[in-house]
Amino acid sequence: FTPVDPRARKVEPGTVVDIHPSEIVPLVGTLSPGTAEFGAAMLAAIPEPVRDAAREPVGAIATVYALVLDDDEAVRSVQLAALRGATHPAILRELGRLLPHVHHMPHYARLPLAELCVPSLRSLSPAQATQFGRELEALVQADERRTADGFENVVLGLHGSGSAWGDSCGNGRCIH
Repeated sequence: FTPVDPRARKVEPGTVVDIHPSEIVPLVGTLSPGTAEFGAAMLAAIPEPVRDAAREPVGAIATVYALVLDDDEAVRSVQLAALRGATHPAILRELGRLLPHVHHMPHYARLPLAELCVPSLRSLSPAQATQFGRELEALVQADERRTADGFENVVLGLHGSGSAWGDSCGNGRCIH
């Protein structure tokens, strides 16, 4: 990553920008040709089969699971073993289909992809949301470590913070 002058007109996704939060706040909610291009480039980094899957509940669940699966094959096999005994076979099949796409995506597109899943995850029933929360927690715990960038913590935080996913509560975690 190469730092970029924050006043630059065009910033490519994945570029680190040295900017103070006070410079960002006035821009929240504004749209410019540059931000529209940036958003389009961000979406283009997400493979079409994954974008499509994020728009329906089974695909959204599988996508979130793919996002938190470890890149290390040995760790990932432990995580998948934890899922096999807990999740629905349709979700496992979808996970298998999506995993190669997700793991080849640039890391900067991971959080936007998680955000694309939110509307579908909000449609889960209370029982489904509870099951999803349990499985997500088990998946993250199965690797016995957190990623250096904290992405797993962000996903768990979205799920448990009451800020993003649905209106269901279960197992000490709420999806709002």
